Amino acid sequence: MLVFTYLFVFASLVTAIYIALRKVFRYQERQKVKRATFFYFFGIIAWLIYLYLISYNGFIFDKSMPPRFPILVFIPSIAFIGLFLYSKRNSLLFEHIPTTWSIYYQSFRIVMELIILMTYTAGLIPIQVTFEGYNFEIVFACTAPFVGYFTFVKPIIPKKIAIIWNVIGIIFLIIVVSIMVSSYFAPQVWGSETELIDIRFTQLPFILLPAFMVPSAIFMHIFSIMQIQKTSC
Repeated sequence: MLVFTYLFVFASLVTAIYIALRKVFRYQERQKVKRATFFYFFGIIAWLIYLYLISYNGFIFDKSMPPRFPILVFIPSIAFIGLFLYSKRNSLLFEHIPTTWSIYYQSFRIVMELIILMTYTAGLIPIQVTFEGYNFEIVFACTAPFVGYFTFVKPIIPKKIAIIWNVIGIIFLIIVVSIMVSSYFAPQVWGSETELIDIRFTQLPFILLPAFMVPSAIFMHIFSIMQIQKTSC
């Protein structure tokens, strides 16, 4: 059941992003649309293959220095986000994707928090990273529909508040990642002398949480900030 839930959420997010991209595709030539669609799905498949290869036989679970998990998972994700958004800073993406979508997207973190709780129940991660511990992401995620609606549909909230909201969302993600990393490399911080992260969490499909779901949330936050700034000019 847990495996199916991870795969379902992953597939849903991939589909949601593609639907957003189609808003841009309709303004482009058919050949460019085909090429963009190919590269999108090719990139997703290539990332899955990469994750499988680096997690096979517990390769990235090794805690020896340099730390394999951050270097091989987090750094490529953040590098892609930075390079992609910088290269597309003047593209149609910011003009034709509705400003509400990147904010509404963060609602998936409500489901993500439930998945994290299920993952803890399965014994893969510690309670600290759940909303029963120090993870308050579910509260933040519940505000996404209201921020999106009352900023851009029925504008009551100033756009500057939406930017601050996005920054807070990134901070929440950093806190969760920090808890996860400290639980992984230094369980003593949490009063444990034994492993708090099970090796299965560093393998598919569970690795999709830090390798896709969290980076996609960060991506959408930065995209939203850039989009609001452009539309406010």
